[in-house]
Amino acid sequence: MRRRLCCLALDDPNGVAAMDEPVYEGDRVVGLVTSAGYGYTVHCSMAYAYLPIDLADLGTPLTVIVDARRIPARVVREPLFDPRHERVRA
Repeated sequence: MRRRLCCLALDDPNGVAAMDEPVYEGDRVVGLVTSAGYGYTVHCSMAYAYLPIDLADLGTPLTVIVDARRIPARVVREPLFDPRHERVRA
């Protein structure tokens, strides 16, 4: 199965995934988190995971396990970037 490295934005800014946490589409595990962290300039929690090609489209809804909870997430365009530093000044 072909896969693509995708950037995920988590809906809960306080939930930061750990490496190797499962990524779900519904009840099916479709990938594992390869890295994650909080983006201070974009104000969101992010994770990277290799996903099947058919789930790599922008906006695809998924869930990621964080502290034994399922956190809604979606595939986003990368890089997440704030070129004018507007969010830092807010």
